[in-house]
Amino acid sequence: RSEAYVHLLPNIMWRGWFWELDIGTNTEIALKARGRLITCSTASGPAFEGAHIKDGMRAARGNRVRVYGRWILYQTIGGLTPVGICGSGVLDAVVTLRKVGILSRTGRTDSIPG
Repeated sequence: RSEAYVHLLPNIMWRGWFWELDIGTNTEIALKARGRLITCSTASGPAFEGAHIKDGMRAARGNRVRVYGRWILYQTIGGLTPVGICGSGVLDAVVTLRKVGILSRTGRTDSIPG
């Protein structure tokens, strides 16, 4: 829509391509490529907050929101004992597991490195 507000500056001025995600209750995606800006939004709940994810939940106190490091450390909202994992925590876990070589490009976890 031509009257929509864009809050992606200075990315809008970037000459190359980029994409941004904002994952919460809804997921917003913006892609800039070939001089065009394409955006969309959809509900995240069914995809990221419980569907086929053991202990999946919305972002709330005690929820795992960040996974990082070789030893798979995590952080929870409010510093509480973990009770579940939210969508951004799932994505963070996937990125970390890929970085340390536990998760393959295809999603397999055949072996744990070193």
